[in-house]
Amino acid sequence: MDRLEHQAYWASLVRLYKDRERKYDTRHYDSEQIAQSILDYVRYTRIRQWTLFFQRRGEEYEKMIETLVEKDLPKDAILRFTENDALWEKTLELATM
Repeated sequence: MDRLEHQAYWASLVRLYKDRERKYDTRHYDSEQIAQSILDYVRYTRIRQWTLFFQRRGEEYEKMIETLVEKDLPKDAILRFTENDALWEKTLELATM
């Protein structure tokens, strides 16, 4: 699978996430910003304890959540994003390519 295929698959997962967020009254714009912000955060932030971060634990994971909340993104929607295993794993994979 090349990078474009990974991006297309990630985009389809993000669309599903955005659709699911409607029932929580999360705006599409906020859902899109959450997805892109997490991707950018992982891509441009040095993560030292990768195993803990991948498992959604540790200081670095908590720091990412805090950083996104400071951008006025809804914390509950951020947590739902990271709890979606397929989306979380594909985001991390795409960010490290």
